[in-house]
Formats: sequence, structure tokens, C-alpha cells
Amino acid sequence: MFGVPALGGPCSTGSCLKAGLQTYMIELNDFYNDGSNWICKRCESELAADADPDKYSTQTNAAHAKWMDNTRRVLICPRCGITEPVEKS
Repeated sequence: MFGVPALGGPCSTGSCLKAGLQTYMIELNDFYNDGSNWICKRCESELAADADPDKYSTQTNAAHAKWMDNTRRVLICPRCGITEPVEKS
């Protein structure tokens, strides 16, 4: 369930757990955390394939996932509608 140690600063998205001195990012099937946002893997791939390389960075915002509600237990991609539960245990 847990992946590689997180790079960068503190976990502001609720996407990592601290174990001793190391912080671990939670690994999901359909989303990944780029250090500050959750990204839908499917939409990012589709956007990258269709995008002009000069406009890629602005189009990736469409792949940013959101929390389904305030409990922050389920991520949803507003573009494709895919959801995935995030378990922190």
C-alpha cells in the first residue's frame, strides 16, 4: 500500500504518512501525487498524447483530481469521473 519516500516539503494534501523519520506517499492505481496535487494517470496520458508540447503544462490542470468530499477519503477526476478510495492505514 505504501510507496517510496515522499520528496519535498510537508504533506499538505493528506496523501502521506510519517513512519519514524521518513514520510511515505500512498500509492494508488488511478492517481499519483506530484508533490502538491493528485493527478489522474489516464487523463494525463490522454492530454499528453493530444497536446501541443508548448501548451502541455496548461492542459495538465484538467487532469488534477479533487477530493470527493471533506473527509478526503475518495479522489475523483473531474475530467473523466473516475474515483478511487484513499486508505491511510
